Amino acid sequence: MVTKGVRHVFHLYVIQTAQRDTLQQRLAKAGIVTQVHYPWPLHKLPAFDFLKKAYRLPHSERMSQRALSLPMYPGLTQANVRQICRIVNQ
Repeated sequence: MVTKGVRHVFHLYVIQTAQRDTLQQRLAKAGIVTQVHYPWPLHKLPAFDFLKKAYRLPHSERMSQRALSLPMYPGLTQANVRQICRIVNQ
């Protein structure tokens, strides 16, 4: 149950694209900062090495190569959103 008056923070807006690095560069050229928040799948981190030996996790690996976080913050204007959408859709 959600407490009255509590709202979601919407702190990440993550998309998937097979051309993540290219898209990130195109957005950067337009002055739009993006981030790759999860560059490695969990099972490839040292703390979870036991997962690598026990399982094949191709979906996790693919997602770590495709995920790109777009800007999302209170001051993001509609013009910014349209510009981001235009570049992403090219």
